[in-house]
Amino acid sequence: MLKGLYKKFAADKFFYFTVFFILILVFGIRFYFYLTHSSIICDEANLALNLIDKNFLDFFKPLDRLQVAPPMFMVLSKIVYSLITFHKTAYFSDILLRTVPFVSGTVAIPAFGYLLYKIFGNKLTVLWGMFLLGINPLAIEYSCSFKQYSTEMLVLIIVFILSFEINFKIQTFKQNLIFALLIAFSPLFSMTAIFILPCAFLLILLRNFEYIKRKEFLICSGSVVFIICLYCLLYLMNIFDAHYTNMVNYWSIKKSYVPTYYSFYTNYFKLVLGISQSCLYLHMILFSLCTVSYLIMIKRNYKILLISFLPLFITFLLIKYNYYALTARLLLFLLPCLLIAFLFLIDLFNKINKNIYEFQIIILIAANVILICDLPDESKIFSKLEPAKQIIEYYVGNSDDKKPLIASNSINSISYYARFFNLKQRLILYKNYDTLPKGVYNVLVTRINKHSTLFINKCAENGKIIFKKQYRIYNKKNKKNYAIYFVHIKEK
Repeated sequence: MLKGLYKKFAADKFFYFTVFFILILVFGIRFYFYLTHSSIICDEANLALNLIDKNFLDFFKPLDRLQVAPPMFMVLSKIVYSLITFHKTAYFSDILLRTVPFVSGTVAIPAFGYLLYKIFGNKLTVLWGMFLLGINPLAIEYSCSFKQYSTEMLVLIIVFILSFEINFKIQTFKQNLIFALLIAFSPLFSMTAIFILPCAFLLILLRNFEYIKRKEFLICSGSVVFIICLYCLLYLMNIFDAHYTNMVNYWSIKKSYVPTYYSFYTNYFKLVLGISQSCLYLHMILFSLCTVSYLIMIKRNYKILLISFLPLFITFLLIKYNYYALTARLLLFLLPCLLIAFLFLIDLFNKINKNIYEFQIIILIAANVILICDLPDESKIFSKLEPAKQIIEYYVGNSDDKKPLIASNSINSISYYARFFNLKQRLILYKNYDTLPKGVYNVLVTRINKHSTLFINKCAENGKIIFKKQYRIYNKKNKKNYAIYFVHIKEK
């Protein structure tokens, strides 16, 4: 057995060596930021406070702070956070919160390679796909952030893999039923799985068309439909009723809806691929070539339509009619679909030119080496940085009194970190400035802008500012100064 495995490895040594090299690279980059990412941001803090304050059953109900996350994602994160006692400090708490996204984002790379081999059967296409997904900045960012988006991307890949595994000609009824049930329960791990389930069902239907009237197929299909209906009635409708109006208002302010199909794709390329405006048209031309090439060979490549183009089109319709939003993080789960469309063109090129195998391997290895030599810093990977942890640490080190601490309730990252520095009892979050308490207290303002200036002025209306001092924290990683203002206000 080992001898046969060695012969197989020797025959494809370039391929296996490159796979190993790519996996080491993408794991190393993610692990580096997983351990060193400085502070969670406000949106992560909102979800983290839900995880800390709620029990397991609460995750199957609408969350607080306008947060929406798959219940099983929250359950898995809560298990990791609860079973390991390192979360007593802010640093280890951050790491434990990021564990499930980190594992999901890392596992997605080899899983995507396996899916590509199922689709194309071409090892070079597999390598390019793993490499492009592995180095995508957005995929790296949300592999090291406490949000569900890397898990949603992994779920999409797994659902399509299971769709290929369901085969009523080869597999037993029990195996097919297990695969079907796994697909049916996927929305518990990914809210966006609902978008791709029609594509997966059509893929299974076309690959098993001659068996659709058999009892086994009907049982599997009926079980999936029944579970999805229960999920929608018992969970999704409650989430929709609780958050839809507020989310529509929020995304409308952010201008995250698009009127046309073209604007959807152009914005999608810029957001998810992280490309500049100058490169946009090149990507659009390549994507058009992929589409034309696909249409010419559509009879042999219906899988590409169902796995790549159709999920993008369904998402576009949901965005157009205000049921979803066009932002990078919400569209990360579709990154494998977009890459498959581009890889279709690469696969055609490889089939036409069969003598450039080693040449492309060398290019891939060289690209990996360049990435290692120029490891991107935090400011290039993460779209938003908030030094909330450093601000709290600085406040604790420079504030020698025990007066109540007033902060805006929009600074939830401050509220999260206050728990680890014995400030939870002192911290008071207020949205309505007219209801501020009477007495002497501190006001923490992290950035001076229109909102924070109004906050200080409203505080001053209730009393007299007796102390105001500005500190600065210099962040070397992204070359910015973050101002901290300690304002002591005394009652009139």
